Amino acid sequence: MSTSQVRPSSTPAATREALLRQGAALMQSENFEDAAHWYGLALDEFPDDAQFYYCKGVAHHQEQQYLKAIDCYCAALQIKIDFADAFENLSDVQAKMHMFDDAFLSISAAIALRPKKALSHARQAQVLVQQEKFLLAIQAANQAIKLDPTVTSAYMARSNAHRALLQIDESMADLRKAMALNPDNPEYEYNLSFDLLLSGSFKEGWQCYEKRFQTSNFLNNPTVPMRTPLWDGVQDITGQRLLICPEQGLGDQIQFARYALLLQQRGIHVILSVEPALIELLSSMHPALQVVSSRQTADTLPAHDCHITLMSLPRIFETQLDTIPATPSYLKADAVVRQAWRQRVPQRSRPQIGISWSGSTTHVNDHNRSMTLDQLSPLLAMDMDFHILQTEIRPYDEARLRLWSNLHDWRPALTSFNETAGLASELDVVITVDTSVAHLTSALGIPTWVMLPFAPDFRWLLDRTDSPWYPSVQLFRQPEPKAWLPVVEALARELTDRFNA
Repeated sequence: MSTSQVRPSSTPAATREALLRQGAALMQSENFEDAAHWYGLALDEFPDDAQFYYCKGVAHHQEQQYLKAIDCYCAALQIKIDFADAFENLSDVQAKMHMFDDAFLSISAAIALRPKKALSHARQAQVLVQQEKFLLAIQAANQAIKLDPTVTSAYMARSNAHRALLQIDESMADLRKAMALNPDNPEYEYNLSFDLLLSGSFKEGWQCYEKRFQTSNFLNNPTVPMRTPLWDGVQDITGQRLLICPEQGLGDQIQFARYALLLQQRGIHVILSVEPALIELLSSMHPALQVVSSRQTADTLPAHDCHITLMSLPRIFETQLDTIPATPSYLKADAVVRQAWRQRVPQRSRPQIGISWSGSTTHVNDHNRSMTLDQLSPLLAMDMDFHILQTEIRPYDEARLRLWSNLHDWRPALTSFNETAGLASELDVVITVDTSVAHLTSALGIPTWVMLPFAPDFRWLLDRTDSPWYPSVQLFRQPEPKAWLPVVEALARELTDRFNA
């Protein structure tokens, strides 16, 4: 649809109203690009009109042109400093761009102008959660609920704050309230699954986890459209070909790939689709297991009768804490690769420790799960050899590597997960934060000590030092948010006890 530049004649007021109506029509039909252009033309005629700047900002906002949206909202506020809606929308865009301090200032300005709008307080609570100011977030959400008990986003924000403080019962209560008020929003039930799984309530947890496919995060990251039916887990498909579609990160694919073996035991021909980096490693689970690349279209995937998504398998198998399929090891390092690493690793005159202290910076929770090399100093000062198992190192840590002569950097040789598995298999212990390395070495049956943030991912559960998913794992948890030092000190004591260092 092209945007007409024809202006209605008549009075300026009539012209302005006609332009606003036309822009609103474009917005309603979701022609956001045309709407932004239209409002730009309107500004040629009304260059000092805050409303047109605001409307143009909303159009850019909708088409996810966030920098342009910020420019427009700021322009509107320069003209009309008491424009509460502009402050509120500006805060939303700033939060989407992770400008959380700016987002807090903007939403606070909106609240100062309009203190009795419950939704504004709920949005402030959301920003405070993103700033990791959880107690203040709870206060802001309380104020929103006091003004309007039906604002479900306030319950969601308060739930997120409670979960970060490991107040799981309170988090679940908030989500159940939000679900009762708005049962059509899948985000609430999906978030409830985190609390249920974290607390070990697997039956309801796996059911709620199925809501993930209806949430914005999954809808915005579409998978390959499948042409075969989705297996319901009930129909008998003995002798048929089942494609397991991958989900989420490399660690998730390693952890839940074990279910392929259970399916094989049912007489199902399993085709496991995974990231290319994992094909060779996961093929070690069973010689009859067909492992293929996930980087394919529906036309190039192997022929199959039906499909299932990887992380729906725990629900299908009705996995409970005491029925988790946890074998000492279900992956194997390639013997030739392992032998080559045996020649490289120093002679065992002292303990050989694998180490991984940070993950990908693009991970949504990386700021909580990762640490700096300096924070590992109490470990690195011990009379032991440490071997880097991660392939990405941040610039600051890169500059610190040379400070430790007992820290071996094998990154150029870690060209695949097979190589990492070969190196790790020659070590005494692996110490790692919650990244794919933790799942790799645990699935290999290597003694793996996982350093966890105060509020961990659901798979590590609560208040335990072991993992029912991995018999070789020992967990070291932060006693409070951001407190890595007690974790590192506990690891140093454990190393001393284990090796009489």
